[in-house]
Amino acid sequence: MAVTTATDAPQYAPGATVTVTTQLRDLVTCQFTPAPSSNGGCDTDVTIVDSQGHEVFPVTDQAVKCASVPAGVLQPGSVATVVLHWTQQVVNSDGSSGPAPPGSYSAVGTWNWAAAGGAASATAKAPFTLVA
Repeated sequence: MAVTTATDAPQYAPGATVTVTTQLRDLVTCQFTPAPSSNGGCDTDVTIVDSQGHEVFPVTDQAVKCASVPAGVLQPGSVATVVLHWTQQVVNSDGSSGPAPPGSYSAVGTWNWAAAGGAASATAKAPFTLVA
């Protein structure tokens, strides 16, 4: 399995929508069984983290972008895709929401599946910048 995550641009003006695409590409014929993650129950999710690695999306009261890939036999070249549109909104320490501050961020796509002897996961990150 190969996982990639990308944004549609390297930098964004205030208020611009950040479009994130994460993909799982199968490299060999295999039995694929999605498995929930330990941090939210999604077998596939997309998050946004700041330059210190703190998750800024999703946070409390924001929906996690989950997607499920059906279990089954995957063939080489099969691709599953999840797309997230982030409007740069974050929840402030006082509980109010507002625009994310300028700075460096990363979009993180994580895919989870059952594997022999337990669970497996793969993550790919895409850095981007919010400009003032």
